[in-house]
Amino acid sequence: MRCLRAKDVLKKIGFSRSNFYRMVGAGLFPKPVKIGKASLWVEEEIDAVLKAYVAGLDEQKIKALVLKLEYERSLFDVFGNSFRDIFKTPEVVSPGL
Repeated sequence: MRCLRAKDVLKKIGFSRSNFYRMVGAGLFPKPVKIGKASLWVEEEIDAVLKAYVAGLDEQKIKALVLKLEYERSLFDVFGNSFRDIFKTPEVVSPGL
């Protein structure tokens, strides 16, 4: 996973700073992740949204994608595992007595 500063995101997408932040505020791009004082964007999330624009998705679908991406952030622990996996019902294995 790679995180980008705003200037790197702007180079990647080709938008002005003000237009980009307007789109973030409107839910058309993901919000940044705060690490200390730094605001960083997850490159994979930016790439997913760009692909959605290229595919011609409408704004409503892009907003839904952004919400999904931001929600999924909360489902990962520091070991890179999905918290959803932790809460799965464990398989019952017979001890083979």
